[in-house]
Amino acid sequence: MGVKTVQQAENVTLIVEDLVQQLRSNIDVLLQRFDTEQLSSIVRQLESLHGVVFCTGVGKSGIIAQKIAMTLSCSGTKAFFLSPQDALHGDIGAVGKEDMVFLEECSVNLKKQIENISLFGVPVFLCLNVFAHDTRREL
Repeated sequence: MGVKTVQQAENVTLIVEDLVQQLRSNIDVLLQRFDTEQLSSIVRQLESLHGVVFCTGVGKSGIIAQKIAMTLSCSGTKAFFLSPQDALHGDIGAVGKEDMVFLEECSVNLKKQIENISLFGVPVFLCLNVFAHDTRREL
């Protein structure tokens, strides 16, 4: 790491300021679309849950689902990551009627995944990534 010139430092400052402004804008959009009633409903169901929360997703969504499962586990809720590929090959049998499935997903097969999980009679929660440029139809 060499010595930065004044111009380089100014450029870094501008970049950081722009990044912070983008983050602020994204948080504003999140707050506008945040559904506190939906979150309250999920929390109430988690509080009364006697089973396990299975979090699932593929790719980056799978990484997020793993982190959600770890966070829930750290807060005292029994939660595990369930790989969708493994679920298709028999691990779905681990899901019982007292459990809950949390889908972190944005795939073309989402409707079918929800239908399949619903066959087990467990509640399904869906986490969607929503961006400022998304239209109502896309959501």
